[in-house]
Amino acid sequence: MQTHPRLRKFGDKTERQYWDRLRKFIPHYEVFWQTYVVPLREQDSIWFREDIDPLLETVAIASYSTFLALGRAHQQVYANREGFRHIEEVYMAIQRAAEVGLKLIDAFFKLQEKYSRSHPLKSRAALDDFIKIRLSKYRNLLHDAILPMPKEEKRRKIPKPDEIDNYRLWTRVMYHYNDDDFVVASDQAKDDFIATASRLEDAWKEMCALYESFQNRLGPSIFHVTQEIAFEGSTIGGPPASGTIYLGSDAMPIKPSCRFAVRQKQPGGRKRR
Repeated sequence: MQTHPRLRKFGDKTERQYWDRLRKFIPHYEVFWQTYVVPLREQDSIWFREDIDPLLETVAIASYSTFLALGRAHQQVYANREGFRHIEEVYMAIQRAAEVGLKLIDAFFKLQEKYSRSHPLKSRAALDDFIKIRLSKYRNLLHDAILPMPKEEKRRKIPKPDEIDNYRLWTRVMYHYNDDDFVVASDQAKDDFIATASRLEDAWKEMCALYESFQNRLGPSIFHVTQEIAFEGSTIGGPPASGTIYLGSDAMPIKPSCRFAVRQKQPGGRKRR
């Protein structure tokens, strides 16, 4: 029997889709998920328990949302089919992951205020500064005219962050190009994706390290697991509660707040409720 569940097997569809690609960048996402998210489930179900603290649920949702955004950003960076022609869209995806990460950190801080001694997470300032100093310079190109992007050996180049304003005019690139002012777009995007993921990893790691402060203050009840789960057995009806909501037999024995009428076709084309 396995002591801790693994995302590769018990994450939801999105987590399983992205985990193999992201695990080397953010290994503490899985630790965070094991520590703060899995214990919130109802017995023999993938649903969150009804009695959990809304702050805990907010933290769990924000963590999942950050992971999803980072997975989407990974697609933009490592499977870009347009040769990074629209670099602003790539950075929109990267910055979204970072900004949702800030919301996760802020939600966790509120949890600290309620249950433990609160102090700002060190990882927040590093992530916030990186958004302002680096990511936003390329992401804000969404609001501007197209930036000139010369090619070298079929690889598109972009001005370095501090040189963007000097190359707004296309003729500047055509007649006064200085290669020292440019960087390969794919290289820049990959470096900034890795740097963003590293800062998010720092945040997840820092929050995991603070788990004991909650346990020491309140005991195990706040994160109490309501079931003994044989993660390698067949007692799990589905993946842990994350962004995907399942209706049907897997959701039992949870009673939804309202009933859903699902229409099905009978043989012969007639519908039934």
